[in-house]
Amino acid sequence: LLRAEAQWNTARAQLPALRATIRAASYRLAVLTGRRPDAMDDETTAAATLPMSPGAVPVGMRADLLRRRPDVRAAERSLAAATAEIGVARADFFPRLVLSASYGFEAADSSAIGTGRARTTAVVPFLRWPVFQGGRLRANLDSASAGARAAALRYEQTVLQALADAESAIAAYSEETTTFARLDAAAAASIDAADIAQRLYEQGLADFLTVLDAQRRRDEAADAKAQSQTRLLLNLSRLYKALGGGWNV
Repeated sequence: LLRAEAQWNTARAQLPALRATIRAASYRLAVLTGRRPDAMDDETTAAATLPMSPGAVPVGMRADLLRRRPDVRAAERSLAAATAEIGVARADFFPRLVLSASYGFEAADSSAIGTGRARTTAVVPFLRWPVFQGGRLRANLDSASAGARAAALRYEQTVLQALADAESAIAAYSEETTTFARLDAAAAASIDAADIAQRLYEQGLADFLTVLDAQRRRDEAADAKAQSQTRLLLNLSRLYKALGGGWNV
């Protein structure tokens, strides 16, 4: 009886910390959704079961999915902009045809100003050639080329990091799926073992300590299964984030 009471009180002692964790998580969710921290109290107090994971996730081609990641797309656009700067810097070396236009009124008599016959227009084309700016133009071109190389390295690093994140998330989700399946089998076996121990005790073929130990193992197996299911769902969300989302189960 004392062992049963100790086990019961040990289990009850975990409840306050779990309730505090639930409330802290609900407050964070309320802030993220633009509500008051206490707006989700009614939702968190209701009993709920964890959703089941979809099992195998069709991630598809890594390269296609990684293009959805904001960091990869931003690095790609930065590389394109830096590459375009090289073209702009190189174009400055060539002569440019510039058209200068003027419009106004010109007349020998002030009374004729404003009339149609005093209106004058002129378009003067001339060639602008930066002959004496070669040093500055070469420096601009070298700077643009260096910026493009740096952008290419940043893009490569971003893609490699995205691939590492995706592969790590896939491995974590896959391995946790195996762990959950084994813990699910262990929890089912522990339930059967506890039921058998209870029947043996009721028939006088086992003592209560055997029943108590079987029930303790059953509860531990159920707790381990619930924790694995939580990790599985968290790994699924990390996988969705690492791949940029967008697949259909």
